[in-house]
Amino acid sequence: MNLAEKALEDFQQFPLYFMNFYGSTPVDVMFETLQHAIYTYDISVVCLDNMQFMLSDQAQGYQKFDLQDKVTSMLR
Repeated sequence: MNLAEKALEDFQQFPLYFMNFYGSTPVDVMFETLQHAIYTYDISVVCLDNMQFMLSDQAQGYQKFDLQDKVTSMLR
């Protein structure tokens, strides 16, 4: 077994939880859901893919970057 196969096997031992959102999702709804899941399932790592898609149509022009920056700060 090579190193990549061993890493994949080890990774499969961890439970994975998925949020059921698609497309633009209000920031407060996303954070309420994350906080509930973190508390309920004792989650220590969160992977968010794709913030730009999640925030689509919630801000216009340069305000999009401000919103992304705000959410990034909130995630920290």
